[in-house]
Amino acid sequence: MSTKIPIRNIYLMLCYAWRQLDSQHRQRVGVDHADNLTDLFGRILVECVNDLIEHGLWRDYIESTEEMAGLRGKLLVSPTIQKSLFKVGRAICATNEYSLNNRFNQLVLATIHAMIMVPTLDKAIRLELEKLTISFRGVTIGPVTYRDFLAVRSTRTNRHYFHVLRVCALIWEQLAPDDSRGKFIFEEFNRDEKKMRRVFEEFVRNFYKIECDGFEHIKAENLHWRESPHGTSKKTLLPIMKTDISLMSSDGYTVIETKFVPEALQQRVVGSEKIRSGHLYQLMAYLENIRRKRNIDPKGILLYPRVDRDIDERYRIWDLDVQIRTIDLTQEWTGIRRDLLDLVSLDKAA
Repeated sequence: MSTKIPIRNIYLMLCYAWRQLDSQHRQRVGVDHADNLTDLFGRILVECVNDLIEHGLWRDYIESTEEMAGLRGKLLVSPTIQKSLFKVGRAICATNEYSLNNRFNQLVLATIHAMIMVPTLDKAIRLELEKLTISFRGVTIGPVTYRDFLAVRSTRTNRHYFHVLRVCALIWEQLAPDDSRGKFIFEEFNRDEKKMRRVFEEFVRNFYKIECDGFEHIKAENLHWRESPHGTSKKTLLPIMKTDISLMSSDGYTVIETKFVPEALQQRVVGSEKIRSGHLYQLMAYLENIRRKRNIDPKGILLYPRVDRDIDERYRIWDLDVQIRTIDLTQEWTGIRRDLLDLVSLDKAA
């Protein structure tokens, strides 16, 4: 994208994408003083971990096996006999310790250490992160990758870790080993169209979930192919149809497909711009599927970030209303909010 989205707007987009909208928390992060995403995520991590410590770091029973003098915990008879330890007054026992050294705290602490090792991180933020490590005494750090965060599942007793682990996971997605031993480079994801595409989609969908109460359902919707029962081929070979955002109410049905691409229009011949055919075909396939299944006429919107100009085109295709729209993500947040609400004709605050 040639247009640079302000750090503050990226942060607010992430707040909606993660459904973390506490205004006091946003103010504490001090996003207005962040010049880059490295410092922004450093600040977010500081505040998330501070909240975690204030709530109370989670402890869990950790089982360990060790050789010891005397008996403690559960005696493991077989390995003790095999080593002839009874003769010297020792035994191998399994103990359960109520400890901070669980996988949740290990992942958080590993993320703190990784951010500390990013050379471009603001020194003041690095110092705050170093102070936070004191609360994690006794927690060990091992090798960590982004996939480790996908493997953990929070429960009722540690659900307050959900947000901080999501922040940590996104940080690890951006971290890459530096040439210097033990250092990391933070690859700012706003330069990665694939990652920004996901943020843009989740932001818009959750924005409507949070800001609009005029819809009965707002979700990413799985659509199914209307296959004849006489078909003999494998259904698993058919591509998945899933909308980015389906907004359903008693008054209508709207499908929004978010497209985070450098240009909304293509120019294959000089002076001849066209709507991206793949995007339009995809949207029309969704709309036609919904019309046949539900016997209604849904509305479709292709939504792009504005790059060099505004686009607001409206068509009637196959007797369905279709819009091609852009939204300026560089403007003040009140303007972004207004434009998104206006897009679905629900700007009651205007």
